Amino acid sequence: MRIIVVRHGETDWNKEGRYQGKLDIPLNDKGKRQAEMLAKALSSYEIDIIYSSPLKRALETAKIIDLEHRAPIFVRDELKEISHGRWEGLLLSEVKRTYGELYEMWKREPEKVIMPEGESLKMVYDRVNPFLEELKRRYRSETVLIAGHDGVNKIIFCALLDLPLSYFWRFKQDNASFSILETISEDGKFCLRHFNDICHLSSLGETVEGAL
Repeated sequence: MRIIVVRHGETDWNKEGRYQGKLDIPLNDKGKRQAEMLAKALSSYEIDIIYSSPLKRALETAKIIDLEHRAPIFVRDELKEISHGRWEGLLLSEVKRTYGELYEMWKREPEKVIMPEGESLKMVYDRVNPFLEELKRRYRSETVLIAGHDGVNKIIFCALLDLPLSYFWRFKQDNASFSILETISEDGKFCLRHFNDICHLSSLGETVEGAL
């Protein structure tokens, strides 16, 4: 089994460094171009099925990718981005100023933080992991693409690689990047075969690192 994990293309809020969380922000023009380039980069893979977050930025990315594949797309709420609660809509500078101590803990020990009126990493894990177990039961040799978000994708990596949530910041993903995990044993253990590929975006120049 192969799972291709995709982060959505750029949004205006990514460009501004503004926290999005579960707010439904669409792709900007650059994000749409990134998704088109990502679709071409993935054209050599036979994708059997696509699962996407319902948030516009992820679902738009999934639909653009699917123009090259014509695979069925299923929308799953489990793949929504982590809720940042009161941080949503704020710039990184505003979060640091207003929630300085909590932000420092978020960067240092993310597994111990519950976002103000939002979610913790454990809460996201508890909704994502049953979905991943469902995929393992349902698919044995297929290629499944997941179109998600920076935060929820990091939880997916931790879950599939049997890593603690304290490893959250060990994974860096750019907008419109793709990573590949494959099973390495009959008991469903996964290895990370390919990570954060953005070679297809080289013609756009340097990418912008945005907030979640």
